[in-house]
Amino acid sequence: MVITGITFSIVNYLTWLDANIYICGSLLLTPEPLDTFVDIKNRKVVLSYRSRLLNKSGIYAFICILDGMRYIGSSNNLYKRLLDHLAGRKTNLALQRAFSKYGKDNFKFVIYSYSSYSLPSIIDLETLYISYFPLDLLYNFTSTATSMYGYRHTDQAIQKNEKKDFRI
Repeated sequence: MVITGITFSIVNYLTWLDANIYICGSLLLTPEPLDTFVDIKNRKVVLSYRSRLLNKSGIYAFICILDGMRYIGSSNNLYKRLLDHLAGRKTNLALQRAFSKYGKDNFKFVIYSYSSYSLPSIIDLETLYISYFPLDLLYNFTSTATSMYGYRHTDQAIQKNEKKDFRI
């Protein structure tokens, strides 16, 4: 099904929470990714994604293949953002905890939309994609996207972050 240029699938979202629970009428329209990147735990594979993602902007998600939970975000450089999340830099705490709990090998990185990175339109688009999912199926903390683009950390915060170990 295609609505306003976005392809959707009809799924029973409760099956993501527990494979043994099926309730009729609990269907959800979910957007289909344009691109899917797997094996994100493998550094060589992730490096091979560089040419497809570097300096491209858009809406992305990390999806846990075990339960369908996802984190939806936007970036002006999808490759750099992928690396940041995998290294634990500038990232969502709930997503990092899920990486630790389930392992990065149980996640895939998907692109929902390639689009120009202009504020506030990219944030509105990210919020739109977040709205397609119940908040309890997201690692996102809120149903409205925000941006740190252009934010300047204090010198104290910069010094604190320099002491952290950010390896993949």
